[in-house]
Parts: sequence; C-alpha cells; structure tokens
Amino acid sequence: MHQRSYRLPAALFFSLITLAGCAATGQRQVQIQPVPPDLGPICANSQTDPLGSYECGRRLDAYVKRNIAATVKLWPILYDQNGGVSGAMGTGAMVSSSGHVLTAYHVIKDADYVMATIRRANMGFGVQIVPLKTIPMVVVQTDPVHDLALLRPKHPERFDHYLTPATSWQLQEGELLWHFGQATVGLRGAAKVMSMTVLGFEGVVGIEVKSQEGDSGGPVVTLDGKLVGIILANNEQKGMLYFMPIAQAMKLLERQEGVERTEAEMGEARDRIDR
Repeated sequence: MHQRSYRLPAALFFSLITLAGCAATGQRQVQIQPVPPDLGPICANSQTDPLGSYECGRRLDAYVKRNIAATVKLWPILYDQNGGVSGAMGTGAMVSSSGHVLTAYHVIKDADYVMATIRRANMGFGVQIVPLKTIPMVVVQTDPVHDLALLRPKHPERFDHYLTPATSWQLQEGELLWHFGQATVGLRGAAKVMSMTVLGFEGVVGIEVKSQEGDSGGPVVTLDGKLVGIILANNEQKGMLYFMPIAQAMKLLERQEGVERTEAEMGEARDRIDR
C-alpha cells in the first residue's frame, strides 16, 4: 500500500519535502457520509431533526479533525549509489505527546531516513488537508513478525494531538471502525474476524471498506476515537482493508517506555555523580 516510488537528485528531493511541510494549501477530499448514524443518538435522529443534523455534523467535523491531526504522512528515504534518493509515501499514527508514531514495518524497512509531515484539517465543503511542518524521525522499535514499527522525532518536541490506544479493546464482528491515511480523510466499515493467516501474518483483522494507496501504517479507530489497530494492506478487488490489532503494537510501546525510563534513570544518576 505504498504510493508509487520515486527517484530524484538528493537536493531536489529534500526541497520538495520541505515544501510539502510548509505549503499553505492541501488536497481537498469529499466526505462520503457527512451525517453518519453511528456517532451517537443525536446522529441517529439527525435526518428528521434539523438541529440534530447540525449538531451531528459539528461532532463529525471535530472527530475527523482530531484524527487527521494525529495521522502523519511518512516519507521513507533511501539513498542510491548515484547520489539520488528514492522511496515511497506511507502513513503513521501518533500515539504520545512526545511524538511517538506507530506504523507498518514494511513502510520504513531499509529506509536510510524517515521524515514525517504533521497536518491539520480545515472543514468546509469537504475537508482540506493542510501540511504544517515536516520533521525527521528515527526508528526505535520494530516487530517484523507482525509488520509493526515505532518511531520518534529525532529532536525532542511536544505535540498536542495524538491517539490513545484502546488497550482493552476486543473485536466484535460487524463493529463499525474508521480508518485514516495520508490520502484518506476518513472512511468507515464493518470489522470482520479473519480465521486464517493474512499476508503472512497471524491475528490480522479485516474491515469491509475501501482505502487508498499509501494508507499502510495508518490508524484504525473506534467511534470514540480510540486507536485499535495499524493498517497493513488492502485488497481493492474484495473491498477489504487489513490491520494489526493494537495489542501487538502495545508491546512495542511498552518496550520503548522501558528503554526511555532506564535512560532517564541513568541520566539522573550521572547528574548526581557530577554534582
């Protein structure tokens, strides 16, 4: 689910990346269902209640804006021997105020550098995606067995918008879930329990919904905005999207939290010795 790969001279490539992070305009997408009936009782009655319809639309706008702000566009970059660079675009889900990003391992596999574009959404007639800035990332944990990876910003930074993992989430057949990607504003579909290994990975969950090229690594979220999985791939012919449940990704987060806690304790010990 990468977008089409590209190859450019290094100087030109990084100039384009910078422009992508500073551009004042973005791509416009049309909401397929501006008043979905699954965002609470108000939306369920919105078709016959004008005030309810307005409130439902307001809630949907807020829901989409929050999730887009926590969904980053990833640029895995590979140098070649002739001085150029190549790569493809993918997606990541920000999961902490420190900027930790969960994504699919295959998105960043073999990359020499990974850049992430932070975005916001302007709501109006459709949704306008506005890139704010692009920052360098480093890969800190990987789980190739489940096609998962965890990144963090190369330089310490604080972020206001991130997704909260639903640690106790249990899949219910037919549950409506939303997904977001670097090219997808937000689509929803019914979850489907997969009884076999998919894409060579066990434990994968399917959603009956369309997705777009480059959405791999993006978040799958519940109706209340909790992160329940990371997108691995899709099947356009079957109209299915596949994701790894958050329980596997939580192991990466917990491992990294342990590493950072140990590093912090070692730093405090060094400070005490220096004093």
